[in-house]
Amino acid sequence: MYTHNNSLNFTQREIAAGIQVWNRAAVSLLDIRHNLISPKEAICNYRLPASAFLYTSGKGEIALDETVYHADRFDLFHGGKGTQLSIRPRQHWFEYYMVLYKTEEPPVHKREFAKLLEQCNPFRQQYGFKPQNPLFFADQLKKMFECWKEPTALNLFYGKAGFYPFVYAVYEELERGNVRILEPDVVSMAVRYLEANFQKNVTIQELCAMLGVSYSHFHRLFKRKTEKTPQEYLIHRRLRAARVYLQNSSASVREIAERCGFIDESSFYRLFTKNEGQSPGLYREVSQSLMRDSTIEKVFSFPYNEESQVSVGELKGKGVTFMTNQMRSKAVIAAALSLLLMMSACGTTTAGSSGADTTPTTAATTQTAETETTVSAEEGTRTIRTAMGDVEIPQNPKRILATLMEGDLIAFGVEPAAIMDVGIEYEKTPYHESLAGLSSINAEDMEAVIAAEPDVIITYSPELYEKFSKIAPTLLVDASGMDIYERTRMIGELLNQQYKAEELIAALDKRISELRQKLEEAGLADKTVTIMEGAGSGEVWITTSGRGSIPLYNLLGFQMSPKVEEELSAEGNWLNQWLKVSLEVLPAYVGDYVFFSDQVSLDEVGLTNNPVWESIAAVKQGHVYMSSFPYFFPQDIYSVMKQMDFIESVLLED
Repeated sequence: MYTHNNSLNFTQREIAAGIQVWNRAAVSLLDIRHNLISPKEAICNYRLPASAFLYTSGKGEIALDETVYHADRFDLFHGGKGTQLSIRPRQHWFEYYMVLYKTEEPPVHKREFAKLLEQCNPFRQQYGFKPQNPLFFADQLKKMFECWKEPTALNLFYGKAGFYPFVYAVYEELERGNVRILEPDVVSMAVRYLEANFQKNVTIQELCAMLGVSYSHFHRLFKRKTEKTPQEYLIHRRLRAARVYLQNSSASVREIAERCGFIDESSFYRLFTKNEGQSPGLYREVSQSLMRDSTIEKVFSFPYNEESQVSVGELKGKGVTFMTNQMRSKAVIAAALSLLLMMSACGTTTAGSSGADTTPTTAATTQTAETETTVSAEEGTRTIRTAMGDVEIPQNPKRILATLMEGDLIAFGVEPAAIMDVGIEYEKTPYHESLAGLSSINAEDMEAVIAAEPDVIITYSPELYEKFSKIAPTLLVDASGMDIYERTRMIGELLNQQYKAEELIAALDKRISELRQKLEEAGLADKTVTIMEGAGSGEVWITTSGRGSIPLYNLLGFQMSPKVEEELSAEGNWLNQWLKVSLEVLPAYVGDYVFFSDQVSLDEVGLTNNPVWESIAAVKQGHVYMSSFPYFFPQDIYSVMKQMDFIESVLLED
């Protein structure tokens, strides 16, 4: 259980005490990190190995333990050793600097120092604020980082020397009192707590006390953001868990009620019947009957993880914004379900009751186990529950617009209504031939979007979602937490083509098996591969995220070079997935084969006719392959299959 502390608005006394502690402590700088991450590279629950300052640039969500903040443009955060840090970008790129440091008691006046720490320990404090002078912090951190990455004795000394002006500037802004302290997102914190503790005896009043907010204020905030009251949300979460137990276990109703946090069996029975339109026993009978009857439909199980988000295929603890349904809800199933319910209702009518008193359960209101998609058989629509609320879409949408997901549609034989231009060179993508003849519209041009007359719009961007949702039913989809199998099944659910999804996955598995065998026969199965991209003059990025990493590392099983694996395995570095390497030390990082993204040319990096570059074994042997950035940027199943064709052609050519 966590407690939200409203002590973020520091008093002058607390600031003065903190300054005294800093003035006496022995400070050691441990590491300075700089990274640029996308939503697909979110950092989740990284436990800080030491106290740290975090400076961010861009829109995103920052969580320090259970306290969640919304970052926008420039923000500065601090957390103590052991704090769990999460960074979730809300735009294409999100930049951050992290400064890790440790402190020790001074060699003299130790007793005075200990007393000061009892009053205020600034090294353990958690806070976030918007600096009045963000450019100073950005420039200072950039200089510190540039010196830190070249670890000469003088550079390391500069890094430490630059840290004190940085800390001074932090406390100078805090002391002036004109900074805007970032307020925690209490609704997100509450949702996380309810999802983790719904099985316990939770009261909303206690939750408000933990969060430090009044009941009325919290109630309004929660309802505005989730469209449910806190109590409704808690009941919904418990019922969702109960549906899973009813479908997949033989536990009694009483046992399920206790397990899911209901007061007693009768309370559970009443709430379940009210919300589901049927008793728990009837729900179990019907849902298990449907699952046994393979002539109706093959059902795919999409279990929920502890974050209450769907992890399609396997439970990996990785959530996605788009909450797909566990059980496919076609009109035929809805009709069958209605028929079974009607038969069950007739069979349980007592002699003294009339058929007119029986409330019919329609396909639109009946939900099967863990289903988050309902079907209206009359109107030919489905209601899909997403993080942004329920969205009603056509049963089989025909005109679909999608941002950066055209390849997903083409894999299922669905032609997009138009190309949603977000800045990528579509004529160089693996699916460009399938886009021939389609008009291209700017994703920011709402008039053009309207003219395309979409049935459904799919986007990864919360900002675009707000605009698109005013035009057509819009689904906010974040595929960053899914592997290629999960992503394909999710798209199959959306398009109502689950069987096609399994066919595509079977074809992918066959292709992987065939290509792996060819690579093994050619003696390439145990070779190492390095994926690179230019980072400017004299520097390159080495990455294990995107740029062909899915087919090369995840599917075909190539390994990274030992040096890259060593650095990414170091504490904290594995989260970055990108290493910035200077040309002087590059040879130690390069594997047997190199795939170099052409977003930045070899000339721009300074590699052409460069003796260090040409001394690398892979370069000497002609094992460097230029990969097209637009070709290897998409991560849908259609594009990945095409990327594997390219990999085969360059590695296995005579």
